[in-house]
Amino acid sequence: TTDKFSATLQALARPPKLIITDSQVFKAIYEQKPKESELTSFSVLFAGYKGDIHYYVESAAVIERLTESSRVLIAEACTHAPLSEDIGRVKLPRLLRKRIGENLQIDMVAGTDFPQDLTPYSLIIHCGACMFNRKYVLSRIERAREQHIPMTNYGVAIAFLNGIHMRLGGVAEKAAVVPAGLHHHRKIGQLGSAVVNIQTIEVVLQNAGHGIAGRVAVVLVDLHQYIE
Repeated sequence: TTDKFSATLQALARPPKLIITDSQVFKAIYEQKPKESELTSFSVLFAGYKGDIHYYVESAAVIERLTESSRVLIAEACTHAPLSEDIGRVKLPRLLRKRIGENLQIDMVAGTDFPQDLTPYSLIIHCGACMFNRKYVLSRIERAREQHIPMTNYGVAIAFLNGIHMRLGGVAEKAAVVPAGLHHHRKIGQLGSAVVNIQTIEVVLQNAGHGIAGRVAVVLVDLHQYIE
């Protein structure tokens, strides 16, 4: 939680090179992070792992041009029972309407319910898609591209709405795959094409709880040192 973030940093021997947080607390963590620490979020990592992070970043800039007459589609992969402060149904719409205006029209779909005709929309904002495979997510991105509709994801959109600059390097397409590589394969040798390049992504950070982000950051950096 954000109230533990400062204490977590103080417990570390040196500032982490990479901080991975929850997109919902981007702003709070960004304002507290050490200057030398890179910042990203779980959702942004999934933007690279499951989707097309370049298209997501490019599309997020469209938020600047939205008006109250615009129409936005928010797509959630999960079909879970909504929480009282659900990110897709409550928090993200709140951020958008605060920026654009209360009359901004926002539609919500979940699961496999994704329109064939996307032309009524000015922007699509997709979740991290942890429930979908990459091929399926890319098929949705391709549908949006074919209809010339910008598409981004939760983390990238939230970073933009909080005024956080996202920087992508030349190997951004290889970023964000460490969690899957470690979880499914557990082999260091397979991380060569799947390691997070800490020079690649700079987006906001947030900690999911009790110093976990700090420790994960150190582990990722230590692994990165040994990979060509």
